[in-house]
Amino acid sequence: MSRVLNSVAAGRRLAQRTVALQVAVTLATALVCLLSGRDAALGALAGGLAMSLGNLVAAWTAFAGGVSGAAVALGRLLAATALKWLVVAGGLYLALAIWQLPALPVLAAAALAAAAFLIAAKLWT
Repeated sequence: MSRVLNSVAAGRRLAQRTVALQVAVTLATALVCLLSGRDAALGALAGGLAMSLGNLVAAWTAFAGGVSGAAVALGRLLAATALKWLVVAGGLYLALAIWQLPALPVLAAAALAAAAFLIAAKLWT
């Protein structure tokens, strides 16, 4: 008898669907921002993809190694969260400071990708 409500495979599939939704929202945001110019669209792509890539890295880290004890699972979750925000901060730094893309599209797309994560978590869990 198994006491597990969801398998690791179900968690991986949920993470894949969530990142796919974030990428779709990012592309839609970039298309809307294209009305304001190429730099705005590139900024939206950079911001949204930074958030999406951060969540993808977090999923890989959290689900690495399969089933384990609670302490190991918590450690993976904490490491995944730290890596996610390092990737997001690095992507936003590149977009804003190095590539000097417009801040509003970068931050708006990152916020919309984060909102897509929350919506996916609410709908699919």
